Amino acid sequence: MNVRQIVMAHLKAGGFDGLAVDDCGCGIDDLMPCDGYGIDRCKPANAVPCDGTCFNCEKENEGGVCYRVADQSTDEEETHL
Repeated sequence: MNVRQIVMAHLKAGGFDGLAVDDCGCGIDDLMPCDGYGIDRCKPANAVPCDGTCFNCEKENEGGVCYRVADQSTDEEETHL
């Protein structure tokens, strides 16, 4: 099992749709498309309807999804990933 597979399993087990940081995100099906660049800042995320305001979410993509950091009550899960 590699790091990508471990992260995918953790996200799926937690009910998350992908990873995100600020307005940049990726879904589980396209996890770490930048070969992990900046991955240390990403947090579990949920898919939200695209409204044209996300990074990589152009107006022509409306109707698609963006990924936003999930609302987490504690950071404890992050330390146990």
